[in-house]
Amino acid sequence: MEDFSRIFPYSGQNKAFNVFFYIEDGRETLPLRMHTINLTSTNLGFPKTEKLLTQIGKAFKESYFSLKPIIRRIYCMYSILYKRRRKNSVLFMSEQNTEIISNLKAVSEQMKQRNLDKEFHILYSARKFSADKRNLKVWFKELKALSQSGTIFIDDHAPLFDWLKLDKDQRVIQLWHAGAGFKSSGYSRWGHLGCPAPQSCHRQYTYGISGSKNIAHFFSEVWGINDENVLPTGMPRMDEYLDENHKKQKIAELYEQFPICKGKKVILFAPTYRGKNNKDAYYPYELIDFENLYNICGDEYVILFKMHPWVIKDISIGPKYQDKFLDVKTYPKINDLFYIVDLLITDYSSNIFEYSLMRKPMLFLLLIKFNILFLEDFIELMKNPLLEKYVIHLMKY
Repeated sequence: MEDFSRIFPYSGQNKAFNVFFYIEDGRETLPLRMHTINLTSTNLGFPKTEKLLTQIGKAFKESYFSLKPIIRRIYCMYSILYKRRRKNSVLFMSEQNTEIISNLKAVSEQMKQRNLDKEFHILYSARKFSADKRNLKVWFKELKALSQSGTIFIDDHAPLFDWLKLDKDQRVIQLWHAGAGFKSSGYSRWGHLGCPAPQSCHRQYTYGISGSKNIAHFFSEVWGINDENVLPTGMPRMDEYLDENHKKQKIAELYEQFPICKGKKVILFAPTYRGKNNKDAYYPYELIDFENLYNICGDEYVILFKMHPWVIKDISIGPKYQDKFLDVKTYPKINDLFYIVDLLITDYSSNIFEYSLMRKPMLFLLLIKFNILFLEDFIELMKNPLLEKYVIHLMKY
């Protein structure tokens, strides 16, 4: 029976569930015993005694006066004051962007077009959690909006909900930003590096959405919710993306904003990040041979580089290359860029699904395909040219 036992690490592999089977003496049943244990690193040497100041610092961090307990009490206070407003209040909330965009914006605008803003009080909260997590003024503003909202829409991971339990009469609806689920994330990584804790933001979702009923089960696995709670509504932002008037307007704006693209074939390099999460996200720029890539572009091509928002270090484009290379990381909507792009080069990013609607070619630069967990067979799914060498080779395809 011991052969069926397993340890499932989570929380950065600092904790784990230890699941094991055994048969109790004198019983004919097969009970399942599951214990939660804390994993700690160790060595063969004598344990070191921490300095007094280090011990005091750790104790203070874990004490009653740490930030999280204070925020929980502020939320409880606000909930008492504003709970009566929840029936007619809706919050569009992002902890990954400083403005409401993508699916959040699309749903918000649809509510206004249908005059639902006269029936509901629509609230907004947008901030970058990593930048504002110590700003109490921002906390007060967000908690006030949160406490008076009966329905909360988010479109990405909300770190606040990892440790702040919402009231039972509040609903969280996840309008996930990615168009389809093919990369392993959330609870589909159970037992692997990067798996969330058993109680996390995902477990507070009342509903989530998916692009179609055929992929809904991927999202229920990622979020740890029932299949029936994933609604196959399609992606709200697609209405704007496929609107011909919007397309014409954005093409004109893009050529005005990026005149380097006029009269050229445009290549967009938009890979996802490397690393475990937003804290250590990076991209190996050393694999890009700028000199040779620049020469191959000739007079025909220009290349736009749009790195994942989590990649802190920007790509460095020297003055010599700036007539053909352009960093567009700060441009807010990658979907709008697709209108003027002739070739997308990416790897495991979900931007491929939106781009495929333009019916233009794609190339996939796979640098670490054996280190990525997928919900589907990625190689079979793509059925496109796969590049496993330096970016320099992309122009030869």
